[in-house]
Amino acid sequence: MRRTRLPETVVISPRVKVVEGYAPMFTGTQGGFSVPLVASGEIFGMLNVEYPEGQNLAAADEPLVIPLANQLSVALRNQNLLGETRYYRDYLHQVIDIANALILVIDRNHNIAVMNKALQRYLGWGPEVIGLPLETVRRRGPEAPEPRLGTILIDGLDGKVHSNIELVVMKKDGSLGRAMFDTAVVRAADGSVDGVLGIGQDLERIRSLERQVIHAEKLATLGQLAAGVVHELNNPLTSISVYGDYLVKLLEREGLKDDLDKARKIVEGAGRIQKLTRDLMSYARPAGEFEAVCINEVIKQSLVFCEHLLHRVEAAVELRLSDDTPRVRGIRTQLHQVFINLLTNACHALPAPGQTVSVATSLSPDGRELIVEIADTGVGIDEADRARIFEPFFTTKKEGKGTGLGLSIVKNIVEGHSGHIDFDSRVGEGTTFRIRLPVPTDPVEILPA
Repeated sequence: MRRTRLPETVVISPRVKVVEGYAPMFTGTQGGFSVPLVASGEIFGMLNVEYPEGQNLAAADEPLVIPLANQLSVALRNQNLLGETRYYRDYLHQVIDIANALILVIDRNHNIAVMNKALQRYLGWGPEVIGLPLETVRRRGPEAPEPRLGTILIDGLDGKVHSNIELVVMKKDGSLGRAMFDTAVVRAADGSVDGVLGIGQDLERIRSLERQVIHAEKLATLGQLAAGVVHELNNPLTSISVYGDYLVKLLEREGLKDDLDKARKIVEGAGRIQKLTRDLMSYARPAGEFEAVCINEVIKQSLVFCEHLLHRVEAAVELRLSDDTPRVRGIRTQLHQVFINLLTNACHALPAPGQTVSVATSLSPDGRELIVEIADTGVGIDEADRARIFEPFFTTKKEGKGTGLGLSIVKNIVEGHSGHIDFDSRVGEGTTFRIRLPVPTDPVEILPA
């Protein structure tokens, strides 16, 4: 150990045991010697040489073994360094690939050294792009002005960096995107430029998130406003409804038909305002407690509530409820509201008597979602309106026939149940709304919250 000149901090370690003399490790041996495998101040192992009984050539062999041990020590150190280098390389690649950013690195020869998966997906390229010249992906179009991503990367090879610069990016399929990039120069040990790193974000995605945040803030403000409006309207609405009903009955007895029609319009107007206030309150403060809910039962109850409307439009109801649907964790009253709203909309969409409204339940192939489909054979939804049908106060119904809050409330409730709603529609053929609710994997998950 003295000859190794190892630092005491290395020798005094749980990994190292120092003993007096040589203790043989193999059976049938009498003695021998050990040479620590040491390189760069670290110990990587031991080289043991032992002799059978009656032979002890340690004095002659040790000078020959020590150079061999030195070579072995260097090889072990290099192997260790190579393993660490590979680990950190793979670790860095994973970090770059899972980063929620667009990352591109070019070397001094203008070749692509790194393009992470996020940028590959964004541009439409695959991993085969690594190692290709930058010119391979520098797709140009007459309608795409400067600045360009390739341009600012090449600027970096001349030592010029860019910060928060908005770019036009042409993708592999020729479509254009907008991104914001920063660049940095990667320097070699001698200070020369070895490459350029570009890190960016998809501006369209950022602006979409900004719109969602603004929309959420608007909805929160709407909820506060709704609570105040409903509070202020309730008392006068109650008076209007009560006295309106009184006037209708009075005028019916008196036989004043013209005035009776006017009084009925007052009552109908008050009823529409009351419905709007109820919808606003449902939108602002959906209430109830979570419990284990059988969706088939909720659907059947909702159909009973809508029976008068289905009868009025003379709709045929087609039920296809799966017998093995599991219970889900939900708020029963809110789910009633979802299905009543969708059934009501289906009835309103029917152009003539004898049309069909169908309701079906099923499990997704992986068993993780309960799917409810409510379809009609009605007029369908125009292409121009499809992107807006879940917006608050957007309606295609005639004035006085809808508040425009129904589908918005439905979407809020479904998402509040960790579910998802979408639809398919063909103009003149009908519309199908599809609700997906998660199926609990643990029975504990469906207990009341």
